[in-house]
Amino acid sequence: MTPPPIGALGYTVSLTSSFALAKPTPNPVQNDFSVRFPVVRTTKVEIGLYDINGRKVKMQVSGIKESGVYNVTVNCQDFPNGAYILKMKTGDYTAIEKFVVTK
Repeated sequence: MTPPPIGALGYTVSLTSSFALAKPTPNPVQNDFSVRFPVVRTTKVEIGLYDINGRKVKMQVSGIKESGVYNVTVNCQDFPNGAYILKMKTGDYTAIEKFVVTK
């Protein structure tokens, strides 16, 4: 017997073939924002927040992540108003997204 096609049982499967860093939402940020990122294979993942001059202000994620899709909420209540950079780094992938804190 052949298995049913993907989606035939009322569900869908999302296959991700590459790392990615979604845009932070909401942006601009008042208190906190969420960001989603897929991990395609078990690897070390670092997600840090930097001020516009490149100084690290917070390390949000640092560790080994198994393959899957992750959603992280970042608290920015103590950040002064301004532009910031969200940087994701794995062994062979780096992505940057900008966000603005306004209060």
